[in-house]
Formats: sequence, C-alpha cells, structure tokens
Amino acid sequence: MTSTQIFELAGLHSHLIGEGKSDQSLSRWKRSYKDHGEDVLLQETRGSKNNGPCGPRKQLSLQEALDKANARIAYLEENLELIKKLEQHERSVIEMIGKISNCYIEFFWIRRSVGLMK
Repeated sequence: MTSTQIFELAGLHSHLIGEGKSDQSLSRWKRSYKDHGEDVLLQETRGSKNNGPCGPRKQLSLQEALDKANARIAYLEENLELIKKLEQHERSVIEMIGKISNCYIEFFWIRRSVGLMK
C-alpha cells in the first residue's frame, strides 16, 4: 500500500494536504522510527524545541524582561487613557443629541400652540 493510499484511506486526500506530502511524512516517520523506536511515534513532538515562526526563541535576561513588561504597561496605560477620552466624548455626543431632541420637541409644541401646525 502506498503512502498516498494510506492517507486517502484516512480521509486526507492529496489535493487537501498537497502533492507529495504523504510521501514526505511517511519518510519522516520511518526515519524517526529507525532512529528512536516506536515510542517517538506515540509522543507529541510539535513545538518541543520551543520554535516559533522565526526559529528558536531567545531567552530574555531579567532586565530585558522587565523593560519589555514596563513598555507593555506604558502602552496599555496609554490605551486606557484613550478609551477614557473616547467614552467621555461619546457621553458628550449623547448628551448633545438629547438636548437637540428636547429643542426640537419644544419647537414642535411652540409651533403647535401658536397655530402654525395642526
């Protein structure tokens, strides 16, 4: 049975995973089995080397971690101040809309009371 047939039997068609990926995966699994035995095939090894999208992550020194945390705190505090200002502006706009609505209602009743509207 070919690797493509094995993958398709499992519901992983080559047009979904890419041409040749089944062969590559099977070769990688065979190599792992040969080097480390059956146990390595049963273990989760993704991310075991602490790899990110740009390779291994650098361990930060205590001072670098503190500087990074302080920068993040400053950034979040600035965002909080911006949110507070936006909420205040929103409240003032809502208040102004309420005043405009009240003026319109008063204008409507004045026009009606003097006979300009029926």
